[in-house]
Amino acid sequence: VALVSMVLVTSGRMAEENKKHQLLMDTYKSISELDIVTYDYLLHREERMEHQWNIKHDSLREILDGLAEEEGLKSIRADYATLGTLFSQVTENYRERQEYIQEGASQEKIDAITGLEERLVAQLLITSQSLITDASRLAEEAQAEAAEAQRLAANLTVILMVILAITVTTSSLLVARSISKPLDELTRGAEIIGKGDLEHKVAVKSKDELGQLAAAFNEMTGSLKEITTSRDELDREVTVRKQAEED
Repeated sequence: VALVSMVLVTSGRMAEENKKHQLLMDTYKSISELDIVTYDYLLHREERMEHQWNIKHDSLREILDGLAEEEGLKSIRADYATLGTLFSQVTENYRERQEYIQEGASQEKIDAITGLEERLVAQLLITSQSLITDASRLAEEAQAEAAEAQRLAANLTVILMVILAITVTTSSLLVARSISKPLDELTRGAEIIGKGDLEHKVAVKSKDELGQLAAAFNEMTGSLKEITTSRDELDREVTVRKQAEED
């Protein structure tokens, strides 16, 4: 029972670890896709790319919301929030820089906002890379834990099957022994009685069918003994009468 409980618990753990691994793989995939869109936006600066980035960012939030509050996810959640803030600052800074250029602002002003944008972009890329690194590490750890849970469940299942096989075999042998011994006793009793020993009793005390058969056998032997006794007495009476008549 304890082993069966262990197998069930381990199977449950294996299912949880597999689910966790799948969620973390989805997280890693979503972060990688967001990183690609980030580079595409920085290369082309198109509104379509900005819109796509926001969609990917929102999709990642939904995945993160589905994950449990674990220690390893704190840095990912923090970087996720930082990434959103930085991207908004980069896009806003880019629009402002474009306005400066269109308005013919001084080169000093344009250089200042360009320098700020470069620093923001650098922070954005660093944060994005940090997200990918953390997500990859957590996914690998989850995969290792899922594999360990599967290995443990498989080993426990094999042990359980071996124990069940031994139990069934042992039970079969015990049942066969419990049947063969009374049968041998019945056979031996029949041979003894068949040789004329009507005093013999078959010593099978079980309450199953074999016990009932032995009881019936003993009862039949008792009846046969009574008949034989009566017959012997009758023979003696006949003999005595014949002798009396002859005298």
